Amino acid sequence: MVGGTEKIAEELVVEKNVGKDMVEEKNVGEETKEDEAEGDKKGEEKTPAEVEENKQERPKRKIILSYALCSPYKQRRVGMEEKLTTVEKNISSYLFSRNGYVWDSLFRINNVITTPRIELETLSPEIEVHVDVINHRDTFNKGAEERNNEFKKNLIAFLKKEKLDNIKEFDLVFFPMILSQHFYLKCFNLKKAEAIIIDNSALGEYNAKYNGIPKKFKEAFVSFIADFAHHKTDEMDDTVVKRFEMPWRTTVNNKDCGIFMMRHMETYMGEEEKSWQCGFGVESENVQEKQIEDLRRKYCAKILLHEINELKHYIVEEMKKYLQIPYPSRKILEETPKSRIEERLKRELD
Repeated sequence: MVGGTEKIAEELVVEKNVGKDMVEEKNVGEETKEDEAEGDKKGEEKTPAEVEENKQERPKRKIILSYALCSPYKQRRVGMEEKLTTVEKNISSYLFSRNGYVWDSLFRINNVITTPRIELETLSPEIEVHVDVINHRDTFNKGAEERNNEFKKNLIAFLKKEKLDNIKEFDLVFFPMILSQHFYLKCFNLKKAEAIIIDNSALGEYNAKYNGIPKKFKEAFVSFIADFAHHKTDEMDDTVVKRFEMPWRTTVNNKDCGIFMMRHMETYMGEEEKSWQCGFGVESENVQEKQIEDLRRKYCAKILLHEINELKHYIVEEMKKYLQIPYPSRKILEETPKSRIEERLKRELD
């Protein structure tokens, strides 16, 4: 899925190097017929000990599990340490060019769940990721009984929609949260009876920042699992909500909380706080900016090209058309000023 001129150039480079590689490379431990002939010409006889000493052992083959045999948890993760592929670069450049009608659907499931272009464009670097959410402050400002009943109703509806029978089947339950335009993650570890806040921002004192919401949320969740007679109900009721203090937490970055939350939900598997590594460097080491930009592009490709996206083939064809645009013109589209993007988002989404 590379543009015409780029593809031709790539193929020429490959063809140019093939002959060279075939001539120069030789498997370890193997001799060519020319080598054997040259050895015969020398007519030197070697003792069995010398022959054994000069033998080169073929290196052991490195065993790598095929993709099909890897854990599904490993398969689903986006590799932050891997360089962007050509497909990831092209599909994200197509989306970030803002070339197309803002309300075109680019993601669709069962002809019901749809996501328009403009919302997916918020994956662009330095833009706050958009999401349609219910403002949880309204829910958690209600009385305990009303709050818990509404929580149960919504969660039961979700389980029914996803054809999931029982909460007992799960060890980890995640809730993406939003508070004053800041995204963070609430996690219940039912296996260990833990309630955890995973927040990329290190700013703010606990009580002042979350204003009692984590405790109320935990009470609602405990009330919900009690209805299923979950064996961890009492332990979850007694547990205290804790806030993880990961080394990659931020004090300056206030734009990428949505990307951090997605990565946290993707990689946290219930391990101890000190042993969990999600791939981010420390903010002070100035590596996070590049990691996050690449991650935005990787998530863009992962979402748009996922097999469940009914519009996947349409996206691929649109990307091919986009790559036919002369490079100088594409570059201008991709370098759309951030301020203009934010203005358009505000006009269309507010």
